[in-house]
This record gives sequence, structure tokens and C-alpha cells, in this order.
Amino acid sequence: MNPSHHVNTEIDTEIPKRPARVLLGWLEADEAGLWLAEQQAGVQPTATQLAQAAHARAVVAARVPGVDQSEVVTALPEELSGYVQRLEQTRDFADMLREGFRPAMADLTRLCALQPYVYTDHTMARVAMLDVGDLAAIAEMTLPMPSVTPPPTIHFDEATQSWVLPATNPNLRIIGPFNAELEPSGHAFGFIVGVTTSFLQVSSFNGRYFLRDGYHRAYGLLARGIKQVPVMLRDCATPEEFCPPPGMLAPEVCLGERPPRLPDYLDNRVSGAVDMAGSRKLVVIHGSERNFIPQ
Repeated sequence: MNPSHHVNTEIDTEIPKRPARVLLGWLEADEAGLWLAEQQAGVQPTATQLAQAAHARAVVAARVPGVDQSEVVTALPEELSGYVQRLEQTRDFADMLREGFRPAMADLTRLCALQPYVYTDHTMARVAMLDVGDLAAIAEMTLPMPSVTPPPTIHFDEATQSWVLPATNPNLRIIGPFNAELEPSGHAFGFIVGVTTSFLQVSSFNGRYFLRDGYHRAYGLLARGIKQVPVMLRDCATPEEFCPPPGMLAPEVCLGERPPRLPDYLDNRVSGAVDMAGSRKLVVIHGSERNFIPQ
């Protein structure tokens, strides 16, 4: 039995919509129109929406080929050395270093984008009070000290003996296995689950630099006029190492002559505002008993 197909949870209720920006100029015309129609079943884009999508594609097509990414990444300034030393004492940061990442400064205005959309609501509140000249505070946002917070919502489904943990934060994760003796009732076996922090990640491939993770923070920072930020950088030698997460723009778009860049999310000529369903993350931990009878 696959418990995720049978568990009764609030995950099936309607997910509230959130404001977002979509990179219309890099989508096929019909697909861009559907985004503007908010991807509602049975709802077709209007003539005005189709014209907006066509105009965005025309603006992109008229751009000069190529991307200037000279000095897009530079060394971290000395003033952040103490903060990085503290990060190095954490497991998450050390794991990324072993995977080939290294801390660096990146110019958000020159990074290419992989993600077709970005939510615009929660991040704006996070950066509203940020001092644009306080590099230490910016580092705490882009390379936060790793921590784990409890899942926001927990359900237990009696019918399937499953713990169900839904969240709107994609950083809800199964962190690892757990077992402990619970006297006098027995022994507990399960998993440690929590919402983890994440770093702004940049990947380089074929001489081009992309934002891999941290799109909502990057959007908010750019909206505040903050361009130079600390990131974790990884140089990818093969397509397998680069391999963008699912749901990203097509490789021929990202690696093509006119790829989108992060400031394009804020450019009304090539992107558009939409209301779209918020994403959900679901963790299901299922317990079962089985008897095996010898033949």
C-alpha cells in the first residue's frame, strides 16, 4: 500500500493563491497565456493576455545575444571571515563544502535564472527592514546559520497509521532516522522531521552562472536595490552535476543565446504578475505490521 494515496489530510483542501511573477518571454506562447489565465481548468487566456505574452517573447527575441557575466562572482570580503568561520562549525555548511561548494560574493543582477516564476509576497516582508549597507545582516539572510524548527502542522491518520505533515515551506524535510528507549512502554522508532534553513546557491556550467536555490530571497533583495550578496558557489563540470531541479525552464532556454536573468522578474516588458496556488510540501511517515507465514 502506498500511504500517500490513502491518507486523509488537509493537503487536499484548496490551496490559497499567492502573488507571483512569471517569466513570460521565455515560455511558449500558449503556455505563457495559460500562466496569465492563472492555470485554471477550462479557462482560456484572453486576447489581451495572449498579446501580452507575444510582446514579452518579441522583446526577448530582440535582445542582443549573449550574457555579460564578467566579475559576476568575487571573493568574500574580509569583514565576513568571522561569520564564515562560525558557519564552518555547522554540519550543513561543512556538508556543502565537501560537495564542492564554496562561499563567494555574487552580483544578483548578472545571474541567469532557471525558475519560471517567483512568489513575491513573503520575501518582501523579510527584506523590508534590511539595511542595504549592512553586509553582515545580508549574509544572515543569504547564508543563514543552520537551524531546524518544528513542522507547523501535524496530523495522525488512524486508518493508515500514518503521521502526516503538510507545509507551505519546501524546506520541510526528513532529517534522519530516530530511535529511543521509552521506559517502561517499549522502544520508539521513527524519523526526525523539521523545517531547515537553506543557503542562496549559485551554479556555474559551460561558463555561465545561474541561481540554483533562494529565488524568493533574491527577488526581495533585488527589489530593495541590493545586488552584491554572499552565496554558496559550485562549479559544475558535467550536465549531471549541473542538473537543475524539476520544474525549471528548459535547458535550451537557460543555456541559449538569450537566457533570463534575475532582474527580468521585475521587468514588466518580459514578465507578468499572476496569482497562483502556493506550493505545498508533504511528509508522510507510515507504520505497518506484516505477518509472513511459511509455505
